[in-house]
Amino acid sequence: MYKNENEKLIFNNKFINTIKEEDSMKNKKVLVLNQGSTENYGDIAINETIITYLKSKGFQVDYCAFWLEELVFRKNYMQAHKFIVRLVWHFNFIRDILMKRFIKKNIDLSQYGGAIIGGGELLSGHLGFNTALYVWTKILKTNNIPIYILGVSGNKDMSGNLLKRNKKSLHRCSKILVRDSYTSKICKEIYKVDCEQKPDVVFAFRNICRILENNEDINAKDSLVCVPIIYEALKDKMNFQNKEQYFQYLNKLISNKIKLNNKVIITTTVRDDDSLAEEFYLWLKRQNTQYDISLKKYSNINDYINILKHSYTVISARMHALILALIFDCNIAVIPFKEKLQVFEKEYSHNINIEEVEKNALESLDIINKELEKQDG
Repeated sequence: MYKNENEKLIFNNKFINTIKEEDSMKNKKVLVLNQGSTENYGDIAINETIITYLKSKGFQVDYCAFWLEELVFRKNYMQAHKFIVRLVWHFNFIRDILMKRFIKKNIDLSQYGGAIIGGGELLSGHLGFNTALYVWTKILKTNNIPIYILGVSGNKDMSGNLLKRNKKSLHRCSKILVRDSYTSKICKEIYKVDCEQKPDVVFAFRNICRILENNEDINAKDSLVCVPIIYEALKDKMNFQNKEQYFQYLNKLISNKIKLNNKVIITTTVRDDDSLAEEFYLWLKRQNTQYDISLKKYSNINDYINILKHSYTVISARMHALILALIFDCNIAVIPFKEKLQVFEKEYSHNINIEEVEKNALESLDIINKELEKQDG
């Protein structure tokens, strides 16, 4: 086959170099898993921040939804009888089987040198998130793909079985970065894993995604923004007896914060909140004829950013509505109906150095980059 040993050596060296190149390309390809395909500006900003950063570092990036019911359960889920749906939801092994089927059918894991899960509230008691974390980490670990948890938060308000599953999932991961002190404590005390605390990655959104790159003027700040969420999400936690009490609460917050030309913008950062926002807008117009009130429904994240550029305060129970407000030089008023918001209010509502927070958020991405580069090396 070969004329001499030298020709054989040249061929073998070419073959070895080809393998090395293929391995290098694999290590340079990263799978990002989060909720970035939902109609939620926070999830979108998380995803854009992570993917834009990785691409700037030379990585090829693929995205896949961390968890979506319509993908995992397919059309049968949407057509199923409600009793069957409830039954499926409450059996871990059924959700796991369906999730595993979706991944194996749709994702070729052999091409990836690493996987990033996050950010977001992925360590909560949400049954779908629990299954997604459990199945993704198990399959990725089986395929020898390093797993990096980035910018997540959660709580311990779930059954012992779900906590055990989260613990197993996290112990499969190479690196864990959480976004608040409360989640850090849970990871260390309940899940018994090492983790680092860094700010939510969306704090790095403006710098990484080059928003305001052309030094656009944002000085004309003459509006107050209210970003309400659906009443059902917080009525029990806030002890509201009815929607009227909720609206009175929001009205009081607006009255305490409003200044300048009395401009109020009611808007949303999650499409599911649109109907409530419109209802509150009409209620507020009847109550406060002295305000210049406008309604801007969910559209796209750039529209929300344009609102922030001309606003001085944002009132919301949506954490990423507040984070985006902070990085675009707005004050915030937190509606603290969840533990994550109570922690967020404590950590970010008063006297923060936003440039330092942005820097620390970027450091979380740098940490993951170094871990991925180790795999490449």
